[in-house]
Amino acid sequence: YFERVYPYTPVLDSVSFVRRYTAGTYSTFICQCTLTSVAPYMSSSLLAESGYPDRYTAQRSFFAKAQLLYDLGGEQSQLVLLQGSLILTSSYFSFGLDKDCRYWLNNAVRLATQLGLHRKQMARQLDMETQKLFTRIFWVMFNKDVLMAISGRNNVRGLNDRHCDVLELEVEDCTEEDEAHTQDSGAEYPCTLSPVQVLYLIHNTKLSHI
Repeated sequence: YFERVYPYTPVLDSVSFVRRYTAGTYSTFICQCTLTSVAPYMSSSLLAESGYPDRYTAQRSFFAKAQLLYDLGGEQSQLVLLQGSLILTSSYFSFGLDKDCRYWLNNAVRLATQLGLHRKQMARQLDMETQKLFTRIFWVMFNKDVLMAISGRNNVRGLNDRHCDVLELEVEDCTEEDEAHTQDSGAEYPCTLSPVQVLYLIHNTKLSHI
């Protein structure tokens, strides 16, 4: 997930996520969302080991579980629901007419505006790491909102630019504490973004303003 999907949708605090996963205290909803988005990249051996005949079946299974957890209120955190919704927009699948990537993007916009992520004064009340996370979440959502509109997947945009005054995405917003990651997460693979991936996000954000 952190190699294939996260660089283009960095809406998680990777250090916290891996730490919680290692400790067994992770969100089941987020877990199913990440599995849904990364299923197309599963190796044949992993598919066989997991009991799935193909990637489509695996993705459909993970998505059904994520949707069920959402519909039944299995996740209470609004932030986690927002993160999961944005992760589900990373997969252009359609297992039903009512819960495609457009639904999850619109849901993310609704949750983000309720949380105030579109207003810069919200960030002033948060610690630095949370500020960076919220800034990434907003601009990932903004980029997806524009992309959905210009590609014809959405007829109208969900975000109104006049009501958004979040500061521009900076390099510092895309970095996390490597030392904390190394000491606490016990992750086998690094979760940090490469300089090229960071520049991609920043310039993609600038293009979305045009």
